[in-house]
Amino acid sequence: MLHDPDYRKANAGALRMEWPRIPLPHWSNLSARSGTGDSDAAAKVDEASETLAGSIARGRELAALLDPETPVPGVTTGQLRPEIASIAVPATTHGHNMFGDDFGLTAGWGHFGSGQAVMPGQGRAVERAYTGSERAALGAAVDTLGETTFDIHLNDNAYWRNVPANVWNYRLGGYQVLKKWLSYRERKVLGRELKVDEVGCFSEVGRRIGGILMLMYVTD
Repeated sequence: MLHDPDYRKANAGALRMEWPRIPLPHWSNLSARSGTGDSDAAAKVDEASETLAGSIARGRELAALLDPETPVPGVTTGQLRPEIASIAVPATTHGHNMFGDDFGLTAGWGHFGSGQAVMPGQGRAVERAYTGSERAALGAAVDTLGETTFDIHLNDNAYWRNVPANVWNYRLGGYQVLKKWLSYRERKVLGRELKVDEVGCFSEVGRRIGGILMLMYVTD
């Protein structure tokens, strides 16, 4: 609920004061005294209950997507949804699987500042149009994820292919999530190349963000 754009716009003042109000479906006037028949009242109660149950289900899905420790079928485990599987795919310019120096994050995503604080760098994010196969895989989700996409480079040879614009630019707590993740894993900061599962972690985070955006903006 707190991530819904309409809610955040309507309740901006309360959110700034850290005093959010959570609306719930209600049936305050469903009584015989209001002139509503029992059958009509029962139908409205059932409708409100279904709305509340749907809201709860969406909230649980959102909570799972935001928690990196919670597997989400179709997004992080099992048969991935086609639009999700196409996001942040590890790739190389030489067309082979990543190996050796391909795992070194050296594109300038982060560096040490004063007091050994990690500072973000510009890195190398190449914006482009979707390929035909990428657009086909994303389908209607393009409207939610953005009309352009990025290739996010680890180095000159390796990159994550197809990180949609709204996924790449997604912020949480004021930070650009994926760029922040990269800044702490620059080789000069981390002191080593990435591991295979770390490359996969970036893909998973990107796919979780894609799932969040689709949940927030796409309705049945």
